[in-house]
Amino acid sequence: MVYTSDLQSQSPYNVIIKYADDTTLLVGQHSSVDISQEYDNMCSWSVRNKLTINTGKTKEIVFHRSATRHLNILPPLPDTERVSQATLPGIDITPTLYTSVYVNTMLTQINHSASLLVVTAEVAR
Repeated sequence: MVYTSDLQSQSPYNVIIKYADDTTLLVGQHSSVDISQEYDNMCSWSVRNKLTINTGKTKEIVFHRSATRHLNILPPLPDTERVSQATLPGIDITPTLYTSVYVNTMLTQINHSASLLVVTAEVAR
């Protein structure tokens, strides 16, 4: 039996969020344990528990302030795609945490639903 609560971050300042079969790792810039060490910890935990990390779905996003011009960003993790937008359960996020991507997605879905309601009402007549 595997208990996901057994998977813990190596630093109390880093956060692991687990939802169903998705895991999100948040590592601060000034953490004493960097992202590669935390990711290695997750990989080791997976091997010990006979689980596989789907590296094809593993993404990395670097959050920063929008006004920051010179970022000291570590290279991406091996075999991991660095993205400029990611979707966590229920919300789209960007490196600067702007909500425009999420709002635009929601408006598109609402517009699509409203169009379906209009078409359904016209067919019902």
